Amino acid sequence: MPPAFAAPKNGDLRLQNPCVLLGAADADPAELIKGDSRFDCARDPRSADADTVWVRYDLTQSGIDGAQGWVYDHTLIQTRDEQVWVAYGDGRIRKSFTSKEKARRSVGGQTQRFAFVAEPGQITTLLARVDGMENRRGPVPRASLTSRDRTMENKAGIQLAFGLLAGVLLGIFFYNITLFFALRYRVLAAYCALIAANLFYGAVWSNLLLWPFPDLSTAFQFDLSVFSIALCFFGTMLYVSAFLEEGMTSPRLMKLMKIVVTVLVVTSFLRLSDPPIPWQIADRFDYSLYLTSLVLLLANCAIAWRRGSIAVRFFALAWTAPLAVILIRIAWGLGMLQFESAALDASVFLAISLEGALSSVGLAWRLRQLQSERDEAEDRAQTLFELASADSLTGLANHRAFKQAFDDALNQSRQDSSFGIALIDLDGFKAVNDQLGHLAGDALLQTVSARLMHHSKARDLVARLGGDEFAVLFRDTADENDISARSTALLASLCTPADIGGDRVSVSASLGYALCPKHGESVADLMQAADAALYAAKKEGKARVKGSVSISDLIPTIPAAAALRL
Repeated sequence: MPPAFAAPKNGDLRLQNPCVLLGAADADPAELIKGDSRFDCARDPRSADADTVWVRYDLTQSGIDGAQGWVYDHTLIQTRDEQVWVAYGDGRIRKSFTSKEKARRSVGGQTQRFAFVAEPGQITTLLARVDGMENRRGPVPRASLTSRDRTMENKAGIQLAFGLLAGVLLGIFFYNITLFFALRYRVLAAYCALIAANLFYGAVWSNLLLWPFPDLSTAFQFDLSVFSIALCFFGTMLYVSAFLEEGMTSPRLMKLMKIVVTVLVVTSFLRLSDPPIPWQIADRFDYSLYLTSLVLLLANCAIAWRRGSIAVRFFALAWTAPLAVILIRIAWGLGMLQFESAALDASVFLAISLEGALSSVGLAWRLRQLQSERDEAEDRAQTLFELASADSLTGLANHRAFKQAFDDALNQSRQDSSFGIALIDLDGFKAVNDQLGHLAGDALLQTVSARLMHHSKARDLVARLGGDEFAVLFRDTADENDISARSTALLASLCTPADIGGDRVSVSASLGYALCPKHGESVADLMQAADAALYAAKKEGKARVKGSVSISDLIPTIPAAAALRL
């Protein structure tokens, strides 16, 4: 018969080739240790399928001294109960003082550890009883006996690696969640969801979740591990759909992938309630959904690659290794691969963690691309706004922009702030058009616009309402004397002859102004007041400034023109 152990190495004794007994729930452990012909030493323990399974290892030739203090450990399995005994050469039998629940309460990659009291003497037999097993790994996957010192070293190494990876992921998570609240990019929210799912899976895989919830059963912990991996798939789906450029994937395949992943999350969540479904069927169904999701993900990435997506190349950089590991694990879960490996269990978490970190490289590129797209969109919007708000000939604000600024100033005036408006009409502009042509008229309008802008304050708004009609919005006007002086300066700037195409052109203007709230407290009232003042200035001989009176004193025949301006 092959030996029940591999040669000890650095304090580790790898157990192998156990003898298996199915059933015998009422058997006495002491009698089974002495020997029982019902044990089958040729049976593969992974094929053991009974409510009670006994596993015995003959360690007579191992030379293990119990004085060192030994720990029996194996990969986490779904069981109702598990008990372990060791026998010494002098006939002593000792049961592990570690309960099934306490056997996994240490950060150590889903490993169960049963410790024994250190006693001198050679250990000759190890016997384990497993009740209610629901796991295709068998009752003792990757079993070993490890000295207590070596166990502490192994745990410290795993805890250090897990702590570093978890610390990196936490740092990435908080950095990117801060960026999301600042930038509001969907890809950042999806990336944070992916990192959060990775951290949750790490907490389940490492047994860290047992610290706040020490009473979790092994079956529930396993189902929680399946659910956490489903959440990782869901986070990946969200990230891919937000990370790849729009139009680079197949909408139908992307929609199908979202449906499959959503079904995976829902079914794995339902497993937590322990439904009356055989665990073999549930495992195969979930692993089939994993495989389908992975195939759809790769199909979408292949389509994006063919369409020239740059983002998918960054995605491939971060995800090639993790996807390969996950594919191997799925094949193992479906029974296509028959082997046990500590590296396989650890590689899933390591691959997912490294993927999260490496994805930050592609994310940085994608954020720059999105920011560039946003800047271009804002520039286009600003250009469209300027086209809609500016006069095409003079570059001044147009009628629409002046109306909006007028409304804003009026709202502001209700907070103890005054302002004034001036309406300006050029005198004799029609004669310039008739004698020199429309090009000369346009050049004159541009000259007038430049002079009005030059002699206005920075906060004032100069607008062309149409034809040879201009308007000025005086913000922060002190009183009527101030607006009168500023209006006079504007009008004086227009009276200087202009050089238009080699011709000296003289033109004057008439200006009427109104002050809020003295001459009105509404748009209509103020426009009527300013228009009445302009009418009075023209009537008195043009080329002059005229202030308005209160609205109640206006000539009844004048106001209608102002309403037409707005």
